[in-house]
Amino acid sequence: MNTLAERLIGRRNLMNLTQEGLAKKAGVTRVAISKAELGLTKNFNSNTLFKIAIALNCSPEWLQKGVGNPEIQPSLWDENVRETTQPTYRYTYPKLNWVQAGLFAQSGDNFDMYDIKNWHDSVKYAGERGFWLEVHGDSMTSQTGVTFPEGMSILIDPEKEPHPNCYVIAKQKNTDETTFKKYVTDMGRAFLKPLNPQYPMIEINDDCEIIGVIVDARWDIF
Repeated sequence: MNTLAERLIGRRNLMNLTQEGLAKKAGVTRVAISKAELGLTKNFNSNTLFKIAIALNCSPEWLQKGVGNPEIQPSLWDENVRETTQPTYRYTYPKLNWVQAGLFAQSGDNFDMYDIKNWHDSVKYAGERGFWLEVHGDSMTSQTGVTFPEGMSILIDPEKEPHPNCYVIAKQKNTDETTFKKYVTDMGRAFLKPLNPQYPMIEINDDCEIIGVIVDARWDIF
């Protein structure tokens, strides 16, 4: 079994599970299982990997990389070990460009509509649909306090609900323009606020869709 797809199919069949059955047992989407078995997903992110490995009663390292023995002692899956083992895993997400990020809001978790070759780790969890972007322009560059200069990488969780003073990716529906701003509220109204005072605030209305919330930012990961 040389690929993730082969190992996943073989192990699932060994345990007499359908794709839907495995998805329910692992607490992941059937789409995630299907894509992996079709060879469209080369690596699970760490959270998904751990859930599926537990459901299949196999080693996460073997499932992901084919390393070692697939069998693992049931005692290793008790709650105490899960709590100490899970933090050792890192979460892996693809890097999209800004056009893809805008389309992603419409396509759900279908990463495979893109030719994505760059997947990168984070200790931050961004859900099963998280993705990286590279900051463009200087609208989020500030001379003081928090700043996101051009070229910095940001990790987006599309399923996280925005809250005042968080940082978000939003899309203007009438122009299909995707932007990165601070989410602020005032007197019951919501705005997208740039950190660079040379740019105007944008009021959020029916034409504006929040794509996701930034959960990590750093330099030089790609």
